[in-house]
Amino acid sequence: KLKEGEVDSQKSQDKLLQKCRDLEEKVREVEREGHYEAAVAVEIARLRAESTNAAKYNSGLVNDGESSLNGDEKSEKVDNSNMSVEDLYDHVFELKSEIREERMIYRDLLAEHEDLLALLAQQDLERASLHEALFNAGGEEAVESAIQEAEDKALNQFGKYIKVL
Repeated sequence: KLKEGEVDSQKSQDKLLQKCRDLEEKVREVEREGHYEAAVAVEIARLRAESTNAAKYNSGLVNDGESSLNGDEKSEKVDNSNMSVEDLYDHVFELKSEIREERMIYRDLLAEHEDLLALLAQQDLERASLHEALFNAGGEEAVESAIQEAEDKALNQFGKYIKVL
């Protein structure tokens, strides 16, 4: 009976891990689509503003130093028509560096998440082994008593207890 419980526990754990991975992949896909759409929208707005500025400049309505670009909190007001090639290259290089840094942070977060999943699996295996040893030593009553004691301690210390099936 305990072996069946252990096998069922392992199967449910594997299912949950696969579900988690599938959902993470969906999240990454949605985030990619959102970032792409936002980048396209920003680029379109920039091009429209640039063409509007060029038209106003040609008609003499705007001073040389003015820029009517509106960006998000990280973007800077940049008038690309007045920037030199070196300045544009530097700006692109900075953006690439920021993207690399964000990707590195994301990879670190993903690695930490994988470590936590592995730790959870390890804890489940240890719990099953301890459960079996306690059952062999003291029977079902000892197991139920230990589980109840753990629930009470968790409620007192953390305010809640989450039952794992």
